[in-house]
Amino acid sequence: MYVATHIMNVDILNFFENAKSELIPIYGIDETNAILNWVLEDCFTMKKHQIQLLNRLLMEEEILQLNTIVNRLKKHEPIQYILGYASFLNTRFKVNSSVLIPRPETEELVDLVIQHFNAHSQPISIIDIGTGSGCIAVSLAKSIQNANVFAIDVSAKALEIAQENALQMRTNIQFSKVDFIHDTNIFKNVQFDCIVSNPPYISQNESTNMNANVVAHEPHLALFVPNDDVLIFYKHLASFASERLKKGGILAVEINQKLGNETVDIFKIAGLTNIKLIKDMSGNNRLITSQKD
Repeated sequence: MYVATHIMNVDILNFFENAKSELIPIYGIDETNAILNWVLEDCFTMKKHQIQLLNRLLMEEEILQLNTIVNRLKKHEPIQYILGYASFLNTRFKVNSSVLIPRPETEELVDLVIQHFNAHSQPISIIDIGTGSGCIAVSLAKSIQNANVFAIDVSAKALEIAQENALQMRTNIQFSKVDFIHDTNIFKNVQFDCIVSNPPYISQNESTNMNANVVAHEPHLALFVPNDDVLIFYKHLASFASERLKKGGILAVEINQKLGNETVDIFKIAGLTNIKLIKDMSGNNRLITSQKD
């Protein structure tokens, strides 16, 4: 136990200072500060600068709660799973270990799609392939008027979370459990204005260089692809887009930054046009948009 529950003369400030000393060796100073500020705000509805204003002793149940959080953090469990939500485009999305934690790069993907359809007044159809938490599908349904949004995932547990998020955000999304790689007949008679996806794109070999909190806790099904076919999802996405996109429709995807040109080539071979390789906020090749003539 991080702090013995029978010790009742622990105040908020001292607890967080002690927790910081325990977590910095694991996460570094900046990430530790960010995590503990998040915990502080979540547990006490306080901002960092307000902690000095409430230098009171912690109650026993609060110590128990904070002990649990710190101990889970020390095991490299992501703070988003511990608190049960992640922020995506300034909105709280429920998450657990069944879904990938939404990243800022994926926010950029959603922004691209929103900007593309910003001036559209006619109804449009969108499909989110590999929806996970539903953050992409829900955000698009909220932001694009007259959007008819479909979302698929191979994981039933992920779809449960996505459906909860859609209900919470009051969005109407048609969810389906589909194995995108093997079910070649999905939506056979449907044409889409937009296909969007953040599919698995990390090779198994790359996992050795990844943070422990990702490899140990986030769903491998949403992260990793075979070493001998790293671009398998993009091959299927390109084929799906060539058949299911309407004329002028857009395919927008997040990609492995190391395989940007190779992914572009796959889309070219599929006959897609106006292919754009786009850098993310960190300057990495992260997104691709393309269209169907």
